Amino acid sequence: MAEIREMGIPFLRRRTGQSEEAREYNKIVEAISGLYESRVEKPPVIVRKPSCGFAPIPIYEKVDGERSNGVGLVPGKLRFLQTAVFYPSPTDDNNAIEIVPKLNNVELDADPRPHEDLADGDFEAWCIFREIYQSPEARIEFRTLGTGPGVIDRDEKCVLLCTFEVTRNGEHYGVTLLEQKVSCELAIWTNNHQFRCFKTDNNKIKIERGNVMFLNGQSDPLVAERFEVPRSDEVTITESGSIWLDVTATVRQHSSSMVDLDLTAVPNPRLRMYRIYEIGSATFTFRGASVNSPNPPDHGNDDVEVWGDTSLDLHYEICRLTFVDGDVFITDQIAEGPVWVSDLVDGKLEPDEE
Repeated sequence: MAEIREMGIPFLRRRTGQSEEAREYNKIVEAISGLYESRVEKPPVIVRKPSCGFAPIPIYEKVDGERSNGVGLVPGKLRFLQTAVFYPSPTDDNNAIEIVPKLNNVELDADPRPHEDLADGDFEAWCIFREIYQSPEARIEFRTLGTGPGVIDRDEKCVLLCTFEVTRNGEHYGVTLLEQKVSCELAIWTNNHQFRCFKTDNNKIKIERGNVMFLNGQSDPLVAERFEVPRSDEVTITESGSIWLDVTATVRQHSSSMVDLDLTAVPNPRLRMYRIYEIGSATFTFRGASVNSPNPPDHGNDDVEVWGDTSLDLHYEICRLTFVDGDVFITDQIAEGPVWVSDLVDGKLEPDEE
């Protein structure tokens, strides 16, 4: 009846008599009360859940009709985004890649939700991820508090998400958050730079584009010019080795002068000097013990012939790779910026024909 009064409906007093008329009257009052009370909006039932991703929670699920209980995490996301170094037209490289990590090979937002059967005690939740181009991977590991993430692969990284306490009463789990390190989303900034080697699959890599710089000109002033090397094709790695940048350069004469020998019987010779004039091409090559060997390439050992007007082969080691059990690992990133071609010169004396 209180709801009726709050809605401004006059109070309807019940009759206390036992007559037929009183009973019928009271039925009418009950009907009116029920009609108006049914129109009163009840406040919704609020179910409080953890408000942030990566928070520990007890999970009670039925899988194939059987009860399956344990501890899991509220779904959260990892967001991978490259640090801006190049500024071309927008491509997929400008877009963040979002993934939901997996627990026991099942994504956190799957149905049914993944969980683990944990005993009483204090635990850590670690996120372990691999930066595979356009297809990064991430997984969750529950570890005893203070023991760290355990053994991870050499191309994996890890972040502590939270610490929590588990108390069990039979099949019922109590989960108490101790410290939330990461909430909702984990941003991963990918370090991008010229000639960066990055994985596209377990045994495949690519090399980011970069610049070869050289001083161009045959006389004063020399001007530094840029030769852009595009991103490499995908390379399948089958053994340990290195990625090399093979550069061809054109050599031209840049000066000549008469050498005064001050000899009557011997004509004065002409000294011709040669230097790199321009860059012809630049390609990436993988070299290993059996693929495109040797690694490194053989050095030139001709100490007689002068370069002259010809071409010159230059080789620059970009990175070193290790291949173990079907996986390639980038162990040494040697080049992280533009490759500068040394100002190499050569010369020769020859009879003056001018």
